[in-house]
Amino acid sequence: MKLGNLKRLSYDDLASYTDNFSQRNYICHFQFGKLYHGKIVRAERVQQQHVMVKVWEKPTIYEYMPGDNELRLMDEVILHRNEMVTSHPGMLKMYGYCFDGEHNLGVVYEFKPFDSLFNLVRDGISFYHLL
Repeated sequence: MKLGNLKRLSYDDLASYTDNFSQRNYICHFQFGKLYHGKIVRAERVQQQHVMVKVWEKPTIYEYMPGDNELRLMDEVILHRNEMVTSHPGMLKMYGYCFDGEHNLGVVYEFKPFDSLFNLVRDGISFYHLL
């Protein structure tokens, strides 16, 4: 599988991007894990890149077979490397993925918080409050 510029990340990388998965960076829970807002700080350029970190957890309310999350991760990586997906203006661009053992799985997407729903629903303020 050709991964192009996709980076293989460690679980420690994901933790550093999200300030150790802090509650302040928590966005929401999805069916198989959690989403976090994160920042990649590049010291050499003195700049930040906003990212969304998706971390899989062992499901507690769904039937779970060993290897299910690994397959979901692999499917997501394959999907987001497809040219039709990467060229679509409405799709997030995948920055990298984490495959550190059975329970440390995640993907990182480039995230523009000022161009997204993240700004419309945060801190208890919904889109309707802004109208």
